[in-house]
Order: sequence, then C-alpha cells, then structure tokens
Amino acid sequence: MCSRRMYKLKRLAAYFLCAVLVSAAPQAWGAAPISASAAAAVQAPAELPDVISSVAPSVVGIMGKLSKTSRDYYEASDNLILGSGIIYKSNGYIITNQHVVEDCESLFVILSSKKVYEAKVVGVDEDTDLALIKINKGMLKPVEFADSAQVAIGAPVAMMGMPVIFDLHNSAGFGIVSGINRGNTNLTDYYFIQTDLVSNPGNSGGPLVDMDGKVLGIVEGGYVSYQGITFCIPSQIISFVAPQLLRYGRVRRPDLGASLAQSLSADYGLHTSEGLYFTDIVAGGPVSSVGVAEGDALLSINGVDVFTYTGYVEEMLKYEPGDTVDMLLLRDGGRRAVRIVLAEKE
Repeated sequence: MCSRRMYKLKRLAAYFLCAVLVSAAPQAWGAAPISASAAAAVQAPAELPDVISSVAPSVVGIMGKLSKTSRDYYEASDNLILGSGIIYKSNGYIITNQHVVEDCESLFVILSSKKVYEAKVVGVDEDTDLALIKINKGMLKPVEFADSAQVAIGAPVAMMGMPVIFDLHNSAGFGIVSGINRGNTNLTDYYFIQTDLVSNPGNSGGPLVDMDGKVLGIVEGGYVSYQGITFCIPSQIISFVAPQLLRYGRVRRPDLGASLAQSLSADYGLHTSEGLYFTDIVAGGPVSSVGVAEGDALLSINGVDVFTYTGYVEEMLKYEPGDTVDMLLLRDGGRRAVRIVLAEKE
C-alpha cells in the first residue's frame, strides 16, 4: 500500500496542485495558445451556454489563508490560496479538494453572486483528495450528479471554476472526455476521468459537467509540463465519500489488516495477472487470522479480479467494515480460498 506521505511527495514532485499562492505570477500558469485550425475543430454544442448558465449558481470560488505551520507558508507572500467547489446541499455544504483547504487557518467561499461567506471544514479524505466545507447560508442550488460509470470517451464536457485570480471566477471551458479509468497517476489511488480541457491553478474542486448540466466529476489537477491532460475525480467516488464526510467527518473504510503491493508490470500500466502481494501483515488482523503470509498474492475478492492496487481500492468501495468477503490467494503456485471479516481502516 502506498503510504499517504509518499503519495503527497510524489504529487508535489510530478504534478501541480490547482490551489496555489495567489501571489504567484499568472503568466507562469497560462494555457498554451490554441491554433486557429485546432480551435475550428472543437465545435461546441448549441446547448452549451444554457448548460453553463444552469450550473453556474452551484459553482463557488474558495479563498484561504495558509497557516504559518503549513509547508507552503512563505513569509514574503500574502499566503492566500485559490480553489473552486460545488454546492452539495442547499443549506451550505460544499465539496472541494482536500488540498485546497488543507493547512488553512481561515477559509472563505465566493458564490456566483460574488457574495462572500466564511467557511469551516466539516471533514476531509486524504485518500481521495476530497473535502466537505460549510457556510452559514441557505437556499443554495445544489448540483446534480451524473453516473460517471456511464461516461464515454469523446463525450462533450464543460469545466467551471475560479482559475488563477479572483477576477476570473465563474470561468468556463469546453472539451471532451479523453480517457476513463486512469490509474497510476500518483495523485490518488483511485481512477480518474481524463479530459483535454486545460486546468489552471484555482480550478481544483470545480465541476466537470455533461451536456445535461450534471456533474461527472471535480477537477483534481494535471501534468505540470503539459497542457490538455486534466484529471477529474469521478462522481462515483464523490458519491461514496461525501455522505460519509457529512455523517462522520471522515470516511470509514474496510481493511484487510495488511498492506498490498502491485507488480512491476502493473506499475507500468501493462496487463498482468500476478495479483497483489501482501506485506506488513498485522498480527491478529483479518488476513493474519486465516494464515496469510507475506509474499502471498491476492487474486480476487468475491470473484472479482484485483491485479492492480487501483483495481483493489475501487473494488473495496463496495464494502463496509464488518462485511464478510471471500478471497482467492496464490502461494508458491498453489491457489486457495479464504473467508475473512473486514476490519476498519485506522
């Protein structure tokens, strides 16, 4: 299992976070120009303006003041961050990225009307980089969610948010879904929707919407050296995380009582049937109690193959702590089935 600290280091090294210091020069994050021929090839559907106007009241900007204890705090800066979010509940609950709100000593939400409200953090989930925040305002328009499992490559989509500076809030863009089930990104352990839209600092937490005006996902980030490769957290993940943040302030996840490591082939995105290798087995935990040893491989859970770590964490979205599952294991070329009761991840 990739440690959360290591995941953060990889994310910072390989990717940009879309919430950055406002004082950073906007020119450093500008989108690459689009040639006339390329622009002509991107034909926006006639309903796009109506889609954007219908979703705009449900999109917010987020401004925060970094705490002096933050690793990103810089004495000579104003230490403000920008991000975006979507209205989850009409009574003021808002979904954004965890990296937008982390380490902030104060937070403010800017509605589409430009009215500003102080916000508090309700809960965060570092594993998916999602956060739930709350403002003291009712009668808001919540978003509607699409089923991200049904999205197809090539589907037209729009992205909205507050990139770069406050004056650009309510910005919108148009593009297509250019990939689905993108794993091995080092952003999170879950799958992403990939789009050709260009995300800039501040777009994090903003919605990716279909042409029915429903949210397919929210913006996570993209490659620092390339344009038009933006990853979005699918609505399926949001629908799993947000209700738990609302209820518990955290996400309750099932646990095997061990870490798992994928094969080198899986690391490189190649097809593999090696399974996931058990490491760091907890004495007295679920898999320890049925005799699992380090180096054993997990092949399937309740009949579903789990040959990559992302495939495993996605499959575990189906289960809760206390559920019973059947696992197929591999040891020294021999297969055996075991049944365990899932613990709760600490």
